[in-house]
Amino acid sequence: MIRILLLVTGFLSFQPFCQSDYGVKFKITAPDGFTDETVVRLNHDASSAFDGAYDAFKWFTWNNEVPSIYSNSSNNDPLSINTHDFMDKDTTMMIWMRAMITGGTFTMETEQMGAFPENVKLALKDIESNVVYELDQDLTFNFSVSTSPNDFERFELFYSAEASVDTVGQSAIVTNMGNYNWEYELYDSMNQVIESNSVTDQFITLEDLNPGLYTVLVTDAYSLVDTLVFEIQEVTNPTNGNEAAGELAERAEDVNPNESGTASLFEMNSDASLTISVEFGQKFINYKLEELVQAQLNIYNYAGQLLISKSVSSEELDHYLIPENISAGIILIQSEKVMQSVKF
Repeated sequence: MIRILLLVTGFLSFQPFCQSDYGVKFKITAPDGFTDETVVRLNHDASSAFDGAYDAFKWFTWNNEVPSIYSNSSNNDPLSINTHDFMDKDTTMMIWMRAMITGGTFTMETEQMGAFPENVKLALKDIESNVVYELDQDLTFNFSVSTSPNDFERFELFYSAEASVDTVGQSAIVTNMGNYNWEYELYDSMNQVIESNSVTDQFITLEDLNPGLYTVLVTDAYSLVDTLVFEIQEVTNPTNGNEAAGELAERAEDVNPNESGTASLFEMNSDASLTISVEFGQKFINYKLEELVQAQLNIYNYAGQLLISKSVSSEELDHYLIPENISAGIILIQSEKVMQSVKF
């Protein structure tokens, strides 16, 4: 769990907001009118630890009538400005408070700083009331606080990484990394719900789908929704598939399932690197290329059946999760720059 902090009396000097910064400012007002603020930001160059260029420590006031709100770095440093990199999985961050003397009804105001990308979703949960507020607009709401000489966790700030879907033959694997409590609704091309359920894992497989276009809505426990569109295609010719897979298998490198493996290059390119890594039992494609290009990703089983075929950017292929139900196969990545394959 990552801890995130809010601000109290004033900010330290910090790097100004730029186009790569997306933030939310949280301001609390006590019944006697004293206020405090904190900021949580996202920046690709920041980390969960304290970063001098992006974060600011929390300075607590000596006046016990003034409340404090803040978050923590991964090193448990209290911060008034907490900047994180964009997360690749759903993440909960705690927001802390201190109310030494004043209790009663407080007011929370949120202000979004910068236009968030579509794939960045945030929600705030009041731990006491269990009310969830989606941070897709500026909000103002009241909450009750008891006086406390100690710091206490008051809110959960929820970051929702965008869910993803991969097709495998007549099945689709929906991935919601970091989330074990979510729901989905599957719609066909006529916008009719054909399947819905609750999920307690990071993956769900939708099986026996007819060829066609589908939409799946993924809703997590914080009411944040991802809309995913995918297509199930006609089954490819198994004879051609066998021939293609056989040729690929001859030219690709074998990978020990318990170790990382490196791909062989059909066309050598010193800037390209394709490897398979195994992390906690999950297999990932790791693709490195100096410039951002569009590539075609195909994954075959050893019988020659095309399991996954999709157009992706080279950036998306870096640390790309191979669905759990594909235990072995052949990966082919082709772009204008290079063609590479690897067995796993």
